[in-house]
Amino acid sequence: MLFAKIISVKAQGQAECPKTGVAFNFQPESEDYQSMIPRKKWPKPNQIISVRYRYLDGICKNSGPCRIKHSSLMKN
Repeated sequence: MLFAKIISVKAQGQAECPKTGVAFNFQPESEDYQSMIPRKKWPKPNQIISVRYRYLDGICKNSGPCRIKHSSLMKN
């Protein structure tokens, strides 16, 4: 997993985004969310990257309401 700190947020509509200054862990996904990015292509320490953060709210089997989060690396 990658450890990242949010330095800028561009929320659209009523989206609930992580706040500036918050740190979070994630596994980077491809832009189409179909696969995980290979570890050798992950950003280097202290590198500034763009991440598209999305989520799907729904009902998960056997656990009720849930949120599935997606974080994909964006091409700079």
